[in-house]
Amino acid sequence: NSSQEELLFFNYNEYSVKTYFLLETKKFGTYNQPLIITHFPNAYVKFNSKNYKSTRIISTLKIMIQYHPLLQLKTPPTLIISPYLPGFEPAALVYSVSTSESNSTQLGIYLNQIYGYSSISPLSKYLSPDEFKEVVVVVNNYLKLAFNPLNYHNIIENIIGVFTLWFFDNEFVINFFSFLPFFVWINRNLLNYSKNVLLELEDYIQSLNRTKLAFKGIKIISPRKSGYLSL
Repeated sequence: NSSQEELLFFNYNEYSVKTYFLLETKKFGTYNQPLIITHFPNAYVKFNSKNYKSTRIISTLKIMIQYHPLLQLKTPPTLIISPYLPGFEPAALVYSVSTSESNSTQLGIYLNQIYGYSSISPLSKYLSPDEFKEVVVVVNNYLKLAFNPLNYHNIIENIIGVFTLWFFDNEFVINFFSFLPFFVWINRNLLNYSKNVLLELEDYIQSLNRTKLAFKGIKIISPRKSGYLSL
């Protein structure tokens, strides 16, 4: 139906609460203006650890696209990690105040954490929308190579796997034949292509965490830990 409005994406991880401690009045109560919860406990470390108390999680999830911006045509529905920096999605909640934007993210306390009235998360203090998109584009390229069922590497890998009962997925077999250059090439490009692409993604994430992101005081959790459903 051409009359239907286009659906806009928002970060469906976030939610709102109306009962909180208001920093301006220093009073706890229920208010008309809700706080937007944009960051969450770090579920990837032990509950009683130092990292749990000193770190927070900000997630960007997958979205469905049906338009290829480079080819400028519609494509089969494809799931990708959202390239929008949290708080900058088309349907993100915005809030205008007379003070700076950074202050608008520190207006109330909920569960001992500070939040604001908009979808803007603390991550925007460390990465610009362009910097965030640059990382996500690379991650999405790796995921597309690894999981696209129409990728000829993956088609050949699955056919060989069926006929060999996935014999070459065994780590012992891989290590046993690793002295053969031809086998190394076959293993990399045909036998375990998707697995090796995901290992390259892990290397990319670890490299970012050691260099560029380390200087900013942030890190990316391995997408493997979230089942490649978020970043």
